[in-house]
Amino acid sequence: MRPANSRKVMKFEIKKQQDNIINYLRESQKPNGEFESLESYPEDHPEAQSGWRYTDPSPFIHANIIYSLMQIKQPQTRLMVEKGIAFIKSLQENKCFWRFWPHGGQTHNVPLDMDDTCLCSVILEKNGYNLNNKKILLANQDERGTFNTWILPRRPFIKFPAFYWFLRKDLKKIRPILDSEMLDQHDTEPGVAANVLLYLGKNPATFKSIGNIILQVKENEFPLQYYHDPLYTYFHISRAFFAGISSFLELKNEIIRSATDRLENSNSNIFEKIISLLCILNFGEKDHFMISPTIDKILEFSKENEWQSFAYFTSKDKNFRAGSPCLTASFALEALTKSLRPGAV
Repeated sequence: MRPANSRKVMKFEIKKQQDNIINYLRESQKPNGEFESLESYPEDHPEAQSGWRYTDPSPFIHANIIYSLMQIKQPQTRLMVEKGIAFIKSLQENKCFWRFWPHGGQTHNVPLDMDDTCLCSVILEKNGYNLNNKKILLANQDERGTFNTWILPRRPFIKFPAFYWFLRKDLKKIRPILDSEMLDQHDTEPGVAANVLLYLGKNPATFKSIGNIILQVKENEFPLQYYHDPLYTYFHISRAFFAGISSFLELKNEIIRSATDRLENSNSNIFEKIISLLCILNFGEKDHFMISPTIDKILEFSKENEWQSFAYFTSKDKNFRAGSPCLTASFALEALTKSLRPGAV
């Protein structure tokens, strides 16, 4: 624990950098409410900071940023959230479903997916919008109770005729992707399922999915398809725990141990350190010995105000990666805010 005067100085610096990050995000948000996504291709640019360029409008990175901003209770972040919701609504399909890239852009025609849909849905629901997609989303589980990543015309959807035929017609547009190596229609991944649980919550219909995630993490055997680093899976689990999936308390020790290892590793980049710190803070740790030194590193980095993209989401074949300077900044803002809880610094 730091001396009282040192803690006071640190809290002052945290609040100062909070304001700086909020201003950066406010200035970066487009008039239509969008926080832009960036993409990079490792074969052309093997270094993490090389070759990033803006891609087609996508709700994915944007929704993660908005969700982080929702954790910060300030008037300016509230205004950004309201503008961001307008962008989310502009990309919705069949009333309340989303995909990584809407059809018609320069990129691939991908299927609707659980990740985008649930991230966008939880944002809208928590801001007073009524959606009617939970029964359909709950039907997108396999026989083990594991959520499929992709929303495709599967047999359980027959009981939702209009939606089923929407998906059948959508097959014509997404067939080239389904036939490629970019994805598999039977993909499942705990990093995706944990995001699904942010929206669907803990209830009898999701118990199997929650249990499957716990078992996979405890056995250290889980697929890394679209989140190439297990750290991001742990982060999603910690975020779901913070949002109310109390069963994930069972994974606290494993996740904090992994996050601590990453924080102590001098080769970890700033994005990894931010995500690792969020894992610890989301599980309610206040006196972890790596909180203060990591906050120091984030503060030092944020003073430069040169936010960078890091690979957060990848294609299954790992030939594509997505990130955003605003995503890095928003996660840093969330970590700084949560570190201000009593006793954390």
